[in-house]
Amino acid sequence: MQPPGVEKVWQESYPRAQVLRPRLEKQTAFARASTIERLNPSLQNPDYLVLIKRRRLLAAWIETLPREPLRVLDIRGRIQPYRPLLQGRLGAYFAVDPLATELVDVVAIGERLPFVDESFDLVICTQVLCYCEDPWQIVSEIRRVLRPGGRLLLSTPAIFPRHAQNDCWRFLPSGLRLLLREFSEMEIAPEGFSVASICRFVAVGLDLYSADGWRHRFVSSLLIPLVNRIGRRFDKLSRADTGFTTNCSVFARK
Repeated sequence: MQPPGVEKVWQESYPRAQVLRPRLEKQTAFARASTIERLNPSLQNPDYLVLIKRRRLLAAWIETLPREPLRVLDIRGRIQPYRPLLQGRLGAYFAVDPLATELVDVVAIGERLPFVDESFDLVICTQVLCYCEDPWQIVSEIRRVLRPGGRLLLSTPAIFPRHAQNDCWRFLPSGLRLLLREFSEMEIAPEGFSVASICRFVAVGLDLYSADGWRHRFVSSLLIPLVNRIGRRFDKLSRADTGFTTNCSVFARK
């Protein structure tokens, strides 16, 4: 079942805007590679440690959802890396993003979602809040478009260097609880404990500050995989320590 009134609500609210109808088979090679690397990262990826943890958390939470066709909204869903985790229980999937790319259904921002109230069973909002102008408004809009009992899958940086010009926000677990306080249930999980987070910092630093050419190839092929292996192997030693966690995932219920 499609979310009710998608095109009608869009046209009434944003007369100049466009509802897109993408075809997944036309996804560009770059977008496909980005999707694969986000869901199944290689050891050469400096974000490997948080990405593998996020995938496990989201997959486990999705397993608790009803086994029925779900209406899903993906905010800033230009690459949709976690859509495959919903295989077998997906009814309708809508992606909104400020950019009109291959997988985007509607050009929109999270602060102004062009959907009627209680349209969706699940909203996915990963690594979005750090870039938006008003994270409180995005959360309010998410709650509005979720049906009663609907779920939110969210991830956001907690401690991390700025890595884009529009990078604005960081959220510690206590801040996330305040941000999502209108939800009836909430589970916040670290995407790796302190050892993994320190190793991620090292891997990202090596990637950022290694020069192009043979130095970068040496770092990406040898040093970053080594740091990722160390973090993966020894993170359990810091299981009780989340003070240095760089990223958090959230599973919340309206």
